[in-house]
Amino acid sequence: DADGYDQVVYRGGIDQKQMSVWWLKRETLCAALLMNRPEEERVVAPRWILRRPRLDRKALQHARSLKSLDTTFGR
Repeated sequence: DADGYDQVVYRGGIDQKQMSVWWLKRETLCAALLMNRPEEERVVAPRWILRRPRLDRKALQHARSLKSLDTTFGR
């Protein structure tokens, strides 16, 4: 539920035929849309929505690998 989001992060691009959109509310992920993105993104998106770690918008947008941002791994 993206209701009340205050930041949007885009990864990839429609011109690359792959993209994801990440909606943040107070630095926590509240919704995500992923199209043809790497498995890593499909794995962390639901985990981050459920476990609500704090995310830095710029780090999320520019990270080559989301593993470096995943503080919920192993929990």
